[in-house]
Amino acid sequence: MEKKLFTAAVLVAIVVVAGLAAYYFVLQPPGPCMPLGGTKVLKSVVSSSTFGAMTEYSLPSPSRWSNAIAVARDGSVWFGEQSVPGVGHLFTNGTLVEYPWPSASHPASKSCGFETSIWGVTVWNGMVWGADGDDNALVGINPQSGASRVINVTSVAGFPYTLSLAPDGSLWFTSLNNATVLGRVGLDYSVAALHVNNIGGQYSAQLDFVNSSYAYMVTLDRYNNSGGIFSFNPAGVTTAVNPQRLGKNFQLQFPDSLAVVGGTVWVAEHGPSNLVAYDTSSGGWTLYPTTHLASNITTLPYFVSNGPGGVWFNEHYGNRIGFIDQGKETMTEYSESNPPVTNQSDVGNDLTIAPTQGGVWFTSTTGNYIGFANASYDPGFSVSVNGGNSASVHPGGQVGLNFTVSGSWKSPLSVVASDSENYTSAPFLITMTPSAKALQAGSGPFQLQVQVGASNKLAPGEYTLALAVSDGLVLRTAFVFLDVS
Repeated sequence: MEKKLFTAAVLVAIVVVAGLAAYYFVLQPPGPCMPLGGTKVLKSVVSSSTFGAMTEYSLPSPSRWSNAIAVARDGSVWFGEQSVPGVGHLFTNGTLVEYPWPSASHPASKSCGFETSIWGVTVWNGMVWGADGDDNALVGINPQSGASRVINVTSVAGFPYTLSLAPDGSLWFTSLNNATVLGRVGLDYSVAALHVNNIGGQYSAQLDFVNSSYAYMVTLDRYNNSGGIFSFNPAGVTTAVNPQRLGKNFQLQFPDSLAVVGGTVWVAEHGPSNLVAYDTSSGGWTLYPTTHLASNITTLPYFVSNGPGGVWFNEHYGNRIGFIDQGKETMTEYSESNPPVTNQSDVGNDLTIAPTQGGVWFTSTTGNYIGFANASYDPGFSVSVNGGNSASVHPGGQVGLNFTVSGSWKSPLSVVASDSENYTSAPFLITMTPSAKALQAGSGPFQLQVQVGASNKLAPGEYTLALAVSDGLVLRTAFVFLDVS
């Protein structure tokens, strides 16, 4: 774990973990902290605010530097507090209970900088567990008594990263210090180091268990920032797992997380402004561009989690939460701030997410709040493709597409075109020219034509076009799949 601080008009901390980059923007250096001190359990009531689909719960000052989040059965959420350090338990009525984080290296913090790196939190074996990356430990907190248990994993798989619950009741974790090693903790708290064969020295970033005999894994090669999806059988594993690569001819860029919805494996690429979907039946890959931003080179998707009929994801630089409806081939993106951010210094650093049936929770690390995006929120408008959502064009040619904007909108809607051809999702060798750049306040149906042109320099292949309409806080997108040959 490498930490660097740069002093300027805006203090910027860049944290790089084994090739996975997280960028934090801080308006001022950390000040004196009020730690839990290793002994106190604090209870308070925090305020919340709601706009559109978002409800955000402000955390106590100074910043808790929240990261890693999990949903309990009663709908409350647990999250890591990297500066206190500790774990927080937030209820939807605003009640917050904070538990101290036991560690020999920081029993009583004196500053509110990073005291540990917590990237995984889950409820397991009657306790709330967090992955303590800096101390190479898994830490469990008993919610009833506040008592803790620490499992040192230094010799097993250092810097535990993400946590995954297996169907047999064991707890698995990935490591960002030990390439080709996974950790597994049994119900009796015994720890096993599992060597991962067949992945060529790549790091395992996250696991997703489908059932007791089938699991997926996404890996990252930190030297060339590529990676892949693998499947393996976790049953009866004692010392090693033998995963098989899926879709061998496709190179992921900066893959960080995965989620499985039906027969599709989704991956967030923490670099390009894309999510990637792998169809396990056909073996085909599809890129889904997020809506590009003029102020950023990438929206920087980070984590992806399964939701009802699709996937939730967060956009670290985009400062947005998104949902892709797998059946409808549409996307909705929600701004995490009102008004939306216009530069990177305003980004709240949403790093991790946790879905529920009704939406998704997320941490705002430097924004110092816990947020919830409500899936039932209806902005009142939507966009769809007329006819089929596929088209074809030759290099140097053009094709016309037709969309319908439905519903009503109280403020003007902007029209934004994106595609999957490059890193930023901004069209380049593909041009997309809508018949209107904005729709005045009113109601639909409104017919929107888009002229698509393909440069002679555009390589043949499959591309995904995205047309979004936005009121500023919510973006509604329809996808079209373009064959260039």
